[in-house]
Amino acid sequence: MPALEQSRPDERPLYVRVAGSFESQIQNRSLKPGDKLPSVRDLSRRLGISTATAVAAYGWLERHGAIHARPQSGHYVAARPPSVPEPRTETRTHPPASVSIGELVLEVQKTARDTRFAPFGEAVVSPELLPAARLNRSVRMVTAAFPQHATIYEAPAGNPRLRRQIARLAYRLSCTFSPEDVIVTSGAIEALNLAIRAVASPGDVVGVESPVCYEILQALESFGVKALAIPARPRLGPDLAELERAFRKHKIKCFLMSGSFQNPLGYLLPDPAKADIVALAGRLRLPIIEDDAFGDVAFSPQRPRPLKSFDRTGGVLYCATYSHVVAPGFHIGWIHPGRFRARVEALKGITTTATPSLPQLALAEFLESGAYERHLRKLNEVLFQSTRMLGAAVAEHFPEGTRTTLPDGGFFLWVQLPGNISGFKLYQAALGERIAIVPGMIFSPHKQFRDCVRLSCGWPWSDQAESAVRKMGQLAERLLRSKG
Repeated sequence: MPALEQSRPDERPLYVRVAGSFESQIQNRSLKPGDKLPSVRDLSRRLGISTATAVAAYGWLERHGAIHARPQSGHYVAARPPSVPEPRTETRTHPPASVSIGELVLEVQKTARDTRFAPFGEAVVSPELLPAARLNRSVRMVTAAFPQHATIYEAPAGNPRLRRQIARLAYRLSCTFSPEDVIVTSGAIEALNLAIRAVASPGDVVGVESPVCYEILQALESFGVKALAIPARPRLGPDLAELERAFRKHKIKCFLMSGSFQNPLGYLLPDPAKADIVALAGRLRLPIIEDDAFGDVAFSPQRPRPLKSFDRTGGVLYCATYSHVVAPGFHIGWIHPGRFRARVEALKGITTTATPSLPQLALAEFLESGAYERHLRKLNEVLFQSTRMLGAAVAEHFPEGTRTTLPDGGFFLWVQLPGNISGFKLYQAALGERIAIVPGMIFSPHKQFRDCVRLSCGWPWSDQAESAVRKMGQLAERLLRSKG
């Protein structure tokens, strides 16, 4: 019987905490496939919870594939999914390089945003999964309450109401900070741009993970800094010895990384690895720019801790966004710049003056109402199913030897094609079938990962999605035969 972990009363619903305790036992093999779980009535009696809570906990575990019900028998731990080989990781650190991917990224983004294409390209969530009606209600409420919102300039650091709500929800990050620590930005990309400009100058060298989100590479390219790519090791993070060598040899000014559902690999670093990275960076006085755009899209009950939660010296510039999972049209992000706050605020003021008031006010109302947490619970269940279905479809329809990630959060898969098939050629062939994907080479300053593609799955799974993956598999098979 699981022991319920202690948690703040408002942190997670009780049924999710109960489910999470069982999930932990399944993950550590205390419960094995085929083991029978207590009956709903027995679970209710032993834990002192209502039968409705017990039913909800088992329902959560069923939806996440951890258990299954047998008629007239009870609930059992589900068999683990077939083992899928993970993509091979890069092992060599390449020398600093100027970034030149801008034109290819613009081409990829253009097709990824075309609604006529099957949407496996851009990392966005389907509008039908976002709370449009509730957001519109927030807009109406704040328009009535603040009729002069359009006639005054907002402060560069952002609207005080929104900053207060962001600080209030810091407990979800295992952090404590004040509204004054927060600077509101126009999405995560502005937050990352401000962070880079705060710690580096044109011509400098900065460290990045490899592969790395292409939007980060775009920012580096536009600012004229060089990128030193350090291999991203799933569940291990960057090689700390290699990071320290890069710092001393190339005098890197900062290191850009994500510890939670990194884009494009989707891996989650364990807390000890995060703590070790932050400790090393603190000793070296090396700033870390943390991209936590997908940290809220977790497939487990507990939202993972960011690197920022281990920061004791103010050296982590934490960048986050609400664009991916709740309100792309608001385009609201934020940054906690640590000891670089004054510099980031000054840069914000001379770059865009301020983020528009109306979306800030509306998002503040939405967060204050508790609607955000309720929305995330529903959204993450759908994204979990979509991601797992996409992984299963790739395993079934792509050529033998295909490797793919099985992430614990986010909504994209990193797929390595067999036989050195060109990911760019698959991207081009897929366009001819009106299917949008992203070639792996744009996730590297050196245009590596030429045999990889990233597939996004922010839409509910459907027969049309299955058909598109089948077609991609057929295209990949043709490319493989043409090389033979």
